[in-house]
Amino acid sequence: MRSLLAFSAVAFTMAALGVGGLLLRPVDTAVEPHVAIAMVAGGADGEAEVADVGVDSTVDITAITSLRGLWSRHPETSGRDDEPMGFYYFHEGDVGLYRYGQIGHNGTNSYTWRVVDKGVLELRFKKTGVVERLHYAIERDGRPVLVLATDPKQPGVKNARYVYMPPPTLATVAPDLIDDVKGDGSDGGGLDHRLWIDQQEFATGGLGFRLYQWRAAGIDGRGTGWFHVGDYDDWTTESLRYRLLRGADSVVDRVDITFSLRGDQTTTPLTVHGSDDERVMQLANDPRDFGGPHRYLDGGPSFATFLAR
Repeated sequence: MRSLLAFSAVAFTMAALGVGGLLLRPVDTAVEPHVAIAMVAGGADGEAEVADVGVDSTVDITAITSLRGLWSRHPETSGRDDEPMGFYYFHEGDVGLYRYGQIGHNGTNSYTWRVVDKGVLELRFKKTGVVERLHYAIERDGRPVLVLATDPKQPGVKNARYVYMPPPTLATVAPDLIDDVKGDGSDGGGLDHRLWIDQQEFATGGLGFRLYQWRAAGIDGRGTGWFHVGDYDDWTTESLRYRLLRGADSVVDRVDITFSLRGDQTTTPLTVHGSDDERVMQLANDPRDFGGPHRYLDGGPSFATFLAR
């Protein structure tokens, strides 16, 4: 059981991306992307393999590196829940995320990617299997801008522009993927600064999950977090505020949850069972399971903090 929980603590991002240690890393903005590239695919050991596609068979790693990082369609965002979001994130190897919607309520699609020719990018979306080949360029007048001649996520838009987001600005567009700066949790009975996950294997294949990600609460039991639901190829995210409430015996026995963008609020009895190695939290009236009871396993500290360390 513990191995499952350890996996769950990072699976939401790691399994979605198919990697063992995701970090939001800056791109090398000093290199030119316009070079001849051979087809690149993930090898058995995660190493790059080179295939003959009729161009220079020497892979220019700097051209691939120039794409790594997070590129936002709305770089002006201040991080408010009601602001629009849309970004491509390219991780090392061949994995990435596309996220869209609003800061406080959004959807994420995972994909694999590779540069197949000079200025040509291939995306393979993992949930649908759809493959898109896109002509791209990177402009470098000021902050780098990724220009897609056509954008599969903006049908009909030509020369879609995505601005590179350096690490200090990432929390405004992807706060659930960034380190929880409050540290290791408050005196919340071991409930805050945790992942609480219900993971299910589908008979049709794949793993589904429902996940409460609670950042560290303050001394008053108030904190922020997210609710995620879907599978490791496609999921939705809602931001939330919560407050841990104590009963007469000073033990946390209720939680008040308010979803930031929709505004709906629920106070539900909460109980925790099991030992430190195998804890289960039950919400008597789960606001994201139509008010029914729901059990969540303790998946460990927030994966965001785990990944950022």
